[in-house]
Formats: sequence, C-alpha cells, structure tokens
Amino acid sequence: MISKLRDPLYKNSIFLMLSSVMGAGTGFIFWVLAAKIYPAEAVGLSSAMVSAMRLICLLSLLGLDIALIRFIPESRDKVSLINSSMLTVCVVSLLLSMMFILLIDFVAPSLKILKNGSVFLLFVAFTLMLALGNLMGQGMFVAFRRAEYTFIQSTASLLRLFILPFLISLGALGVFVSFGLGMIVAFILGFVLIFKLIPYKIKFSKVVRNLIGYAFGVYVAGIFENLPGLLLPIIVLEILGAEMNAYFFIAWSIMFFTTMIARNTAKSLLAEGSHDQTKLRDKAVRSLKFVFLLLFLVIAVIYTFGEPILRFFGKGYAENALNVLRILLIGCIPYSFNIIYASAMMVVKNLKRVVAIYGGIAWITIIAGYVFMLEFGLIGVGYAWILANVLVSSGIALKILSK
Repeated sequence: MISKLRDPLYKNSIFLMLSSVMGAGTGFIFWVLAAKIYPAEAVGLSSAMVSAMRLICLLSLLGLDIALIRFIPESRDKVSLINSSMLTVCVVSLLLSMMFILLIDFVAPSLKILKNGSVFLLFVAFTLMLALGNLMGQGMFVAFRRAEYTFIQSTASLLRLFILPFLISLGALGVFVSFGLGMIVAFILGFVLIFKLIPYKIKFSKVVRNLIGYAFGVYVAGIFENLPGLLLPIIVLEILGAEMNAYFFIAWSIMFFTTMIARNTAKSLLAEGSHDQTKLRDKAVRSLKFVFLLLFLVIAVIYTFGEPILRFFGKGYAENALNVLRILLIGCIPYSFNIIYASAMMVVKNLKRVVAIYGGIAWITIIAGYVFMLEFGLIGVGYAWILANVLVSSGIALKILSK
C-alpha cells in the first residue's frame, strides 16, 4: 500500500485532493460562519460576487494552467514557458476584470456594487491574485510533480476565517473582502515556492505561442467545465432571489467538494500520461478505480449526514438545500467517468472530443437547469446536472464500444 502511495499518479492525486479538502474545508467553515453571522441576502450577494470573480479568473487563464501540465515535461525552456504564461494571464485578467465592471449594468445588474471605486479596485486585485495563484497551484506545480506545493499554497485559505467576523458591518462586501484577502496571501506563498522550481525572470518569450493551439482547446473546455458552477449562482440570484441563491450555493459547494476526487485525479493522470503515454490506458483504468473507491465512500457519508451538515449553516439551509444536494451527489458518479475520459483525451491531444464533453455537460446543465428551475424550483438544477452527465457518459460509452 505504501509503495502505491509513492507512485506519482497517486501521490499527486492525494496532495491535490488534500489541497481541495483544505480549500473546501475552510470554505465550508467560512460559509457556515457567514451564514451564522451575516443575513442570507448578504451571503447570496457575496457568493455571486465570488462566482463572478472565479468566472473572470477562468477566462483569464486561457487554458494555460492545463497546457503547462501537458507541455512542461517535454519543454527544453521551462523558465520562458512559465514566465511568459504568467505575464499573459496577468494582462488578460486585468483587461477582463475592467471590462466586466464596465458592462455590469448589462451582464449582472444585481452586482452594481462593484462599480464603486474602492470595491472596483479590490475586485480587480482579488481576481488577478486568484488567476495567478491558480496558474501556479493547479498548473506548474502539478506539471513538476510537486503537488505538495499546491497543498502548502492552499493553507492560505485559513486566513479568511479569521477576518470574516471583524467585517460584519460591511455586509456582503465584508464577506467578499474576507474571501479575497486569502487569495492575495495564496499568491504570495505560491510565488515564493516558484523559486524552488525555477529561477524567476520577467521575460516574455515566443515559447508561449507554441502552446496556443492546444491551450485554446483546453481554454474552451475549461470554460465549459466551470460554467455551470459559475453562472448558476448568478442565474438563481436573478430568478429565485438572494436567499434561495444562498441555499443553492451551499448545496453546490458541498457537491463540488465531492467532484474534487475525479478532478484532481484527472490532473494527475494528465501529468503522468504526458511523461509516459505508452501506459495511458492502464493509468486511466487505475485512475477510475481509485476515483470510484473514494467517491462512493464520500457520497455515502455526505448523503447520510447531509441534513446535520446543512444545519451548521442554519435551519433554513437544511430545509431548502438538502434535496437538491442529494440529487447533485448522484450526478457526481457519471461526471467522474466523463472527467477521467476527458483527461485521457487531453494527453493524446484530442481536444475536439474534450470540448464536446465539457460543452455537453455545461449547456445541458444550464439550459435544462433554467427550464427545470421554472417548473420545479431549486431542485430542478439537480435534475439538470444528472441529465447532462448521464447523456454525456452514454455518448462516451457508445464511442468506446464502437471501436
């Protein structure tokens, strides 16, 4: 058993999961505290602000985080590759953040608080730090098979827990600022760890252009992968209101914690497959077994203790979020199969299939979620999540069996 844990495939998977547990665990406590000491409307509004920040972060990465995992192992000029990627993400993040604020009256009028001068600057800074921190933690550290650095970086999320109680007077802005300060510390910590891997230089090289084709495909797939979790809180806010969005956000966050098993194992599979493609099929099968072993255990625990877990947030959360949480958990099973298969396709650079997988999940979830929400209320989003992943899994299975 110990020897298996030394295998880079499992070792990186475990450290990435520990990082997710750290982030999700502190996030859970963070939102529990927020729900306890802030009004539900403040939690709903601040969660939408955080979702907007994460959406811009995703767009700013341009797929370079995943591209680094795929190309660093075979690159002769790793320093230029990494530094150029960081400069690129920095520029794009700043531009997109400012564009979002300028267009906020059209894309998210409920978040017009972000137009305030000081809040605007905070939003831009937090988003930039989040993007660069993710590029390091979820990209280059994984590519170097040093996912333990990702875990170390994730400990910065503890900071937001200590800040939150002191900003109650700021309402929703207090929750947002508490969350964002943790992003700044995570960036600083990650930047320090970079020096253990490469000599940092402010340098923009043509090396990045060699990744553009691959990165663009990953970029599109990454947008689709995260789109439901980023857009649905805003959609729920506009349709069902801030209070119901608070309930949805907590349920989705708990479910998202469960998906970290497949997502992090898929990243480890991408790194290992990029180092040695000859055993990709075997590594993919081992990854699936590893994922499902942990997945069913975690689902069983959360499914059984979902109500007491939600009661930590308050009685209203247990009453309004339990059913949708249980439905969302079921969808994690086909989702995990989809993610592992997509990672294998990234190794062989079949990005059309990767985009089709993530695009199918995203659009079916969002469109069906909107329709089902009008008919069934909040639980309709859960039905849409299951439908999307089952349909995509069926398509993948048919593709495999047809060979």
